[in-house]
Amino acid sequence: MHLRNRLVKAAIAVTSLATILIATSPAVTQASQVHDREVTEAARLSAGMAQAVRSAGFGDLVDYNNVVGGLAQPISALPNVDLAVIELNREGEVIAAADVLYDRDSPQGYQVKVNQRTMQATNVQFSRWNSSRYNDQTQWAAGPATSEILVQPAHVDKSYMVSYPASVLKLMVGLGIMRLVDQHRLSLGSTAVYHERNGHSCQYGPSNPTGLDPAPVAEGATDTIAGWFDKMITVSDNFATCALLQQIYDAGALQSTNSYFKSLGLNTLVMQPLYPEVGAGWSLGHFSMGSLDTAKLLLLISDAKGELWRAPNRSAVTAASQLSRKSRAFFQSELAQQSFNEVLNPVNLCDSSDAFQGIPSTVPQRWVDPATGHVVTYDGDLPIDFGYDTRPCNDRAEVTFQHKTGLVSFAGSDAGIVRAIPGQGGRRYIVAIQSSIGYRYGDPDWSASDPNACEGAPYVCYPRGFGRIGKAVDDLIKARPEN
Repeated sequence: MHLRNRLVKAAIAVTSLATILIATSPAVTQASQVHDREVTEAARLSAGMAQAVRSAGFGDLVDYNNVVGGLAQPISALPNVDLAVIELNREGEVIAAADVLYDRDSPQGYQVKVNQRTMQATNVQFSRWNSSRYNDQTQWAAGPATSEILVQPAHVDKSYMVSYPASVLKLMVGLGIMRLVDQHRLSLGSTAVYHERNGHSCQYGPSNPTGLDPAPVAEGATDTIAGWFDKMITVSDNFATCALLQQIYDAGALQSTNSYFKSLGLNTLVMQPLYPEVGAGWSLGHFSMGSLDTAKLLLLISDAKGELWRAPNRSAVTAASQLSRKSRAFFQSELAQQSFNEVLNPVNLCDSSDAFQGIPSTVPQRWVDPATGHVVTYDGDLPIDFGYDTRPCNDRAEVTFQHKTGLVSFAGSDAGIVRAIPGQGGRRYIVAIQSSIGYRYGDPDWSASDPNACEGAPYVCYPRGFGRIGKAVDDLIKARPEN
C-alpha cells in the first residue's frame, strides 16, 4: 500500500472517530435535545393556532358591500388570514415559531413548515395582495402573476396571497426611522417639516381632532421626529406616516431599508409608496407584510436575548445587533401607548357583547378618561369615545401588549409583543395577524347595521373572531408548563 493511501485511510478513520465523539458529546446531545424541544413546541403551537383560526367564525361573516333588502349578505369566499406566533422563555430567548394560513383553499387552517433556525416558511409561495384576484374566482384559480410573487421556494405545497397590511405597515416605517437615528442621520428631537412636491401630497391631511379653524395644511406642517413617530404609532396618524416616509426618502434610505429586510430574510416586507418623495400612495403602491416576518420585525424591537434566527448569509441575527437599546426602548414605549385596542385585545370595548375579550391586556392609561373609564382618542379629524368603562378589564389584566393595529375596508391586522405582568406567570410571546377582514365585513348579527357597525359609536370595526383568536393564542402560551 502506498504511503499516501495509508495516510488517507488513517485520516478517514480519525475523522469518523471525531464525528462519533462530537455526535455523542454532551454539548451536541444538549443542542439536539433543544432543537427537538423547539420542533415539538412549534408543532403544538401550530396545531392550536389552526384550531383557533377554524373556530373564529370567519366563515359566517357578512359583507356590507353586498346589501339586499337592508341586510348585509353572507361572504362569497372565505377571507385570507395569516396568524404567526413566536414564543420566548422567561429569559427572553426564542423557543419556537409557528405560522398558520387560512383561505378558501385551506378552510381547516394550513400549518406552515417553519425552519426553526431561519424562522422562514420552507414550502409556501407568498404573493402580494391583489383585490381583483381575491374577488374573482377565475383569477384566484389562475394564481398570482409573476410580478406579484414575494417568496418562491424550490418546493411549493401552498400558495398564499398576503393581505394588505393596512396601518401595521407603520412598523416598517418605524424601523426605518430608528435605523437612521442609530446611524446618526436623524435625531428624535430634530424638527421635520413636511413638503408637497411635484404636484403631489399626502393623501391624508394633518389631523385636526379639536376642529381648528383654519384647519392645518400639509405644506410646512412641522413636528419633531419623535412627535411624528408618536402620532403614527399611538393614534395611527396617516399624515405623520407620510412625513416620516418623506424623511426616509430624503435620507436616500427607502431602497436600502427594503434591501435591509431582504438581507435578514424578511422577504415579504416591502414598502414602496407610489409617490415616495411625499410619502404617499400606499395602497396604490406596493406595501406587503407576511405575519411571520412581521413577528420577526417585532422580535428585533423587543429585548429578546441571544440568537433570534439565522439570516440568509447564515449570520446570527440578534436584537442588540440591529437596533440600539435606546431605540428599542423608545419604539416599545410608543407601542405600549396604543390607543386602538380592538382586535386581538379588544379592551377598548371592555365587556361589550359586540367583542370577545381576547388577550387579557392592560389598558394604556394615557387615553382613559378618569371620570368614565372610556378610551377617548381620535382618528384624523374624528374624535372617538369608545363608550365602555375599561377599568374592569384593566383590573383583570394579566399581560401588557405593545402593538400596532391596522384597518381599511379590505384588511384588518394586529401585531405586538406580549409580556406577563408581575404575578401572572412568565409568558412572553409575539403575535401577528394579517387578514383581508376589514370594516367591509362583520359578524352575522350585525347584518342590519346601516351603513355598518364601524361607522358610528361605539365604533365596532372588527368581528369577534379576532378576540377569540387572541384568547386562544394566549391560552396556548399559558399552557406550556414553564409558564
